[in-house]
Amino acid sequence: MPDSFLIAFLMPFHVAGGAAIGAALHRIIQAGLSPRHIRDNFFLLLWGVLFGGLPLVFGLTAGGDWVVVLQIILFLGSVVIVAWRCEWLQDLYRHPGMFVATFGLVFATIGLALTASMLSERTSDGLFIGSVFAGIGGMTFLVGVWLLLRD
Repeated sequence: MPDSFLIAFLMPFHVAGGAAIGAALHRIIQAGLSPRHIRDNFFLLLWGVLFGGLPLVFGLTAGGDWVVVLQIILFLGSVVIVAWRCEWLQDLYRHPGMFVATFGLVFATIGLALTASMLSERTSDGLFIGSVFAGIGGMTFLVGVWLLLRD
């Protein structure tokens, strides 16, 4: 499996899992470091570790050294950014087009990585599928941007 495809495929899992951990840490720190607040946010912490951490283990076995470093940066970066700027992100994603634009951009990135990996292997089997993913993701991104500009 090409490293570029592996990064593009696992990226949403690392970012979502890291964001869940960051949100839980933000809640715990805001409410005070007590066992009760840790217990109240334990599911979100566990979900983030499993959702973002298990693909990290997969990437450790399937990718090269730079893939592992990039995965760790994505995972820990999303934890730190969400824990540090949680209110700002919540305000940002209150706009209806922001989620649509973000989802479309991630979808297009996966499609472009799939297309690039098929082109690098000189096979045309998945080229059509990757192009469709990239096209649908690009169109979804443009719809999200249009919603943001309209708002």
